[in-house]
Amino acid sequence: MTSSKKSSFEKKFFKTIGKYKLIEKNDKVVVALSGTSSATMLFLLKQIKGMEIFAITIDEEKKKTRYSKNIAKKFGVNHIIVKGNSEIHRRYILNKTARELVATKLAVGHSMDDECASIILSMCRGDFSRFQRLGPNPIIIKNKKFVPRIKPMIFFSEKEILNYAKKKIPLFKEKKAKSHREDIKKMINKIEKFHPGTKNSMIKFYERLMPMIISKAIKKINYCERCGEPTSRAICRICEISQN
Repeated sequence: MTSSKKSSFEKKFFKTIGKYKLIEKNDKVVVALSGTSSATMLFLLKQIKGMEIFAITIDEEKKKTRYSKNIAKKFGVNHIIVKGNSEIHRRYILNKTARELVATKLAVGHSMDDECASIILSMCRGDFSRFQRLGPNPIIIKNKKFVPRIKPMIFFSEKEILNYAKKKIPLFKEKKAKSHREDIKKMINKIEKFHPGTKNSMIKFYERLMPMIISKAIKKINYCERCGEPTSRAICRICEISQN
């Protein structure tokens, strides 16, 4: 950081970076820029010397794209906007674009709320492949076509991020769409209200499970017969959707 005086939020952020070795010297980091959490992450990552930063925004919503443009301009970061219209498209496009930029890391702004919802959602769907992709640096499979993802924000709740961000950056007011994920977030927030610390305990519990998850992880990877991108299927979901 440029200043030796750090807030408790900043200390926690940079401690997470160091503890989990999320950033290394000469890394080229692509930030998935979309809202307040990822903008806050970008603001903090910019304070780390010795690395190159780009930003990518999936152009799904004009208001969000405009906000991301302004944030990237404010922080002097090269910004790329690409098309996409679903969660599947987002994962595919972010990885592909980051790889084309020869990035060494892809940073996403998932909060503690997002991570807790992903844990429950994976369990509800019986989706072990998704479950093994959680954590601050979910590098289960090393492959030249996968850009390693990092999640420096997962030890902060959405409320903590908002409270810090409003003193530092313009905020993005997002209207949450009705979804299974948002229903789970609301449920977890209700539990957190009556039992403070629940979210943090969920994240810590997942961390303790990681050694077992890694030992059971699916380490073999396939490539889509049509586009050549990594997938767990013969034909990836993007090509399957395009065909239909």
